[in-house]
Amino acid sequence: MGLRDLKLKLKEQKKDDLIKLIGDLYKLNSANKEYLDFLVKPNYRELHKRYRQKVIEAFYPKQGYKIKLAVGKKAISDFKKFDVPTILVADLMLTYVEIGIVTCDEYDIYDEKINMSILDELYTFLKYCNKHDIINDFLERCLQLDNLASNLDEDFYNSLMDLLCNFIPDYDQYDYYDDDDDEDEDDDKEYDDKVEKDDTKTQKTKIIEFPKL
Repeated sequence: MGLRDLKLKLKEQKKDDLIKLIGDLYKLNSANKEYLDFLVKPNYRELHKRYRQKVIEAFYPKQGYKIKLAVGKKAISDFKKFDVPTILVADLMLTYVEIGIVTCDEYDIYDEKINMSILDELYTFLKYCNKHDIINDFLERCLQLDNLASNLDEDFYNSLMDLLCNFIPDYDQYDYYDDDDDEDEDDDKEYDDKVEKDDTKTQKTKIIEFPKL
């Protein structure tokens, strides 16, 4: 039975029967429950926070040390199914890229599959942002990718920079640092604090801020 046949069949049902059907679907599994809960009482921030954590845990699992790329990708795919602002979808994509780079740097990981997955998500993110004209909302975080990936494999770093330069006009002309000779030392410290590596997961991910709605 296709979707068209299903719709025709549902139109034949009585209201009480449809309510019972939806109730049964609600109890069937957690995915249905989550979707229907959001449909009745949408909470963008809570939903985004929950799925963002899933993306982070794909690289920093609660148990064990195995990176689970499919878990992170599925979290992004599932989040897209909700009627949410495009900026939140884009944030999850970029979070995947950022956390992937940070993890590889922290644990000195070189894995072609992981690298390709990160680059693929970056490409998807950049295309998505250009399509919805929201790349400027993420420009600062995109500029930080250069610094985050600077210690990784040269081929990976070059591929990442190629993507950024191809999608963001004059990306290589931006300078996150202040070139003024009289630059305030406090500003330097603030920047260093943002990108400084730390052994804790919380400090590792603090540069990733919640996007404004």
